[in-house]
Amino acid sequence: MTSIRRGPVAALLALAMTLPLVQTAVAAPAAAPAPVSRDAVARQAELPRPTGPYAVGASTLPLAENGRTDPWVPESGARRTQVTLHYPAVGGTGGAPRPYMTVEEARALITAMELLPPGSEGPLSATRSWARQDARPAKGRFPLVVLSPGFGGPRVSLTHLAEDLASRGYVVASVDHAYESVATTFPGRGLLPCVACQKVGTGEISYADVTAARAKDVSHLIDRLTGPRPVWKHAGMIDSRRIGMAGHSIGGASAAHTMATDPRVDAGVNMDGSFFVPIPADGLKGRPFLLLGA
Repeated sequence: MTSIRRGPVAALLALAMTLPLVQTAVAAPAAAPAPVSRDAVARQAELPRPTGPYAVGASTLPLAENGRTDPWVPESGARRTQVTLHYPAVGGTGGAPRPYMTVEEARALITAMELLPPGSEGPLSATRSWARQDARPAKGRFPLVVLSPGFGGPRVSLTHLAEDLASRGYVVASVDHAYESVATTFPGRGLLPCVACQKVGTGEISYADVTAARAKDVSHLIDRLTGPRPVWKHAGMIDSRRIGMAGHSIGGASAAHTMATDPRVDAGVNMDGSFFVPIPADGLKGRPFLLLGA
């Protein structure tokens, strides 16, 4: 294996090993709870502490791909993504720990997924994360790992993985794809519905269509992060020669299709997913790909 690919492979194997550690759910109370403050609620649930030597910073990057219309809601205009970038940072810098999600997003997620009882949006949104908003980046250049969530799920579902990888020396870009999540707020547009979920349900589009659209989203993201005029202010810390991608469910299928269509992605992981677009007959040209099942 070449040194160019060693970084992404190590990162994605680390991601696979930390997957079972995700702990964001809050147990349902046996009876109606007494009112508590948000600070008290925040102490009831937290993500596992990152295990690497670096502190973790985070920033949010909204992107619009001018010239490409949104495939699910064409009347909305340009295709949009919402990206959280976690990165190795200097300890003691930056603002408060980044909020896990808004109360509105938590309520939408609970309603759609039925994983927690109604009224749990406060504890869920108050789950503690570890990345500090806009912390000063650590010196050096680091591999890039792109994370894509499962169908209907928001990028925050991969927060622990992103934080842990960033603490180990990787820049991690977690992506929400417009109209593909039940719980994502887009700037100036509010909480967008999962139109793609509805269209897959009616047979108007297929999972293969979603997979192909996500691959285009990721290639555009890589362009904007590593091109000649990058849009992220800390883009100089990304080593563009070392890029990996992983995802959960259809996000993992999208990782495989992205590798098939974009030679810049050196390694990939599909976590608990299938393949909706066939892998090319000649494979991925020697680049490693991990299929992680139950």
